[in-house]
Amino acid sequence: MGYTTLNLWGGSYGTRVALAYLQAYPEQTRTVTIDSVAPPSIKLPLYTARDASAALEKIFAQCEQDDDCNTAYPNLARTFGYLLQDYQRPQAIILRHARTHESDRGEFSADALKIIIRSLLYGRETDRLIPLLIKQISDGDYQTLATVSSTEADINQGMFLSVVCSEDFSLISDRDVEEALNSGTLLSSEYLIAPVLAACEQWPTRELPTDYFEPVISDKPVLIFSGAQDPVTPPVWGD
Repeated sequence: MGYTTLNLWGGSYGTRVALAYLQAYPEQTRTVTIDSVAPPSIKLPLYTARDASAALEKIFAQCEQDDDCNTAYPNLARTFGYLLQDYQRPQAIILRHARTHESDRGEFSADALKIIIRSLLYGRETDRLIPLLIKQISDGDYQTLATVSSTEADINQGMFLSVVCSEDFSLISDRDVEEALNSGTLLSSEYLIAPVLAACEQWPTRELPTDYFEPVISDKPVLIFSGAQDPVTPPVWGD
């Protein structure tokens, strides 16, 4: 199109694309802005439980420090811990669909709770529901659970595996996995890590040049944004 240089902007995985472009075509790059940084060193899904748990702990701490929240939802972290224990064995519950209002019997478990909590951590509009959700479930009220459970994920799993299995998976060692699984996070690692690693054992991959995984060193101006409560790409990766 006739442009001699480009201003690049990338968010989440797009930050990795922007960095790779900067590394491959420094003369064609004018500036780079990266938001929610996901460098190759993030080794997805290795740190997903750790980073999501850190975001959840911040919500617990903020609620405890806020008088209104702490009054409405006291001992939030402890209550969440009790729920994980109580639902370690899946239990039958009755859910009323948020749109149709039809009642349906379902099964609820600690793993399901972790998955739902982690999905709510993705947005400022939804993470504020977490104290309410935990209290209601503790009280035997599953209505908010029914509402958030009806929200469909918008991640294309096939595309996700096509990227992660060729890029991140190639950097993960058995020791990395063992350390991640024994890290003792609030949102346990097993269900976040094991299925992806198992899928990558079978998924088609392509070999990438070794310099793709090297840190990018450049004198081009780069602006880095990180969200303090980001459950996937927190400030540690921007740093």
